Amino acid sequence: MDFKNMPLNDIEEEGYRLYNSAGKDKELWKQCTDCFLYLIEHGVRENKKAQYGNTLGYIYYYGRTNDFKPEYDKAYKYFSIGAEGGFYESLYKLGDMYLNGYYVEKDPERAVQYYLQVYEEVEHQFRAEEFGGVFADISLRLGSLYRKGIGCRKDERKALFIYTMADYAIKERMKYENFFGNQKVADSITKELTELQEKFGVDVTKEIISADYPQVLPLVLTDGFSAFMTFKKKNNQVIITAERNRDFFIDDIYMTRVPVVFSEYGYVHFFWEVTEIAVDVTEFEITVPSDESYYVDEIRFDDKSGRYEFCCEGKIIAVIKAERFEFILDRTEEDE
Repeated sequence: MDFKNMPLNDIEEEGYRLYNSAGKDKELWKQCTDCFLYLIEHGVRENKKAQYGNTLGYIYYYGRTNDFKPEYDKAYKYFSIGAEGGFYESLYKLGDMYLNGYYVEKDPERAVQYYLQVYEEVEHQFRAEEFGGVFADISLRLGSLYRKGIGCRKDERKALFIYTMADYAIKERMKYENFFGNQKVADSITKELTELQEKFGVDVTKEIISADYPQVLPLVLTDGFSAFMTFKKKNNQVIITAERNRDFFIDDIYMTRVPVVFSEYGYVHFFWEVTEIAVDVTEFEITVPSDESYYVDEIRFDDKSGRYEFCCEGKIIAVIKAERFEFILDRTEEDE
């Protein structure tokens, strides 16, 4: 194919047309590869170079121009270009190569480093309900290593937590992304998650959980967010409701719903508003003029008094001392 007189955008379009239609046709894969090899040499933007490197990495990793026999040396070269440009897929594929010893010396610890780098960078996407990225894919990889103790300390509880979120993420992704690889990822996550849930006796029907501290209310205040809270006394209980303002944003980051995850009960839900109940209350006081709701940016525990203090900019708004705090696990289908 003569690229000299073709605009780069046209070459890219043709390359991805071939990528999505080549199937098992080796000749079409070679034409596709030629497009991206030319682009990576003549493309002007670094982010495009990384994109083309990531694409070529996948072509060579699966041997699509070599009778489907992997060419790991070339895959490593181009995944490295993709990774340098910040492509998460390239980063975790390099992790795969170190995990399995493909072209490079087997190094599970280094694989974990690659996986953790990606996971830590995309975990915020899960909290922002952005499920179209690689969160589920990297969670499957990282969870497997924690479960087996490969390249890291074995931690099946952490694996359970990661798989619980990954299961939710891949199911949401499959609602709007009809990609053949999604089902394979979903099946693998389901298998790992189910086995761990059975091992730990996870109760997926649990309706109310309780602890001697607020479990959910502090989640509303994560990532620098604040909330409007209401306190309603009823007999020996105080019903506390916290709501995030949907129109509020911090540093150009728009308000997101609150992710509540209890992997020990197979529970994932996102809320604009959460309610937790203080039970067997022995002390409760609103320390500011009465109002319907109060702006709160911190919940702290006072060791001397044994009570929880709800504060705004360091000033105590309300205090509660209770035997326990209860949260209802709402398992109904979420609103779109």
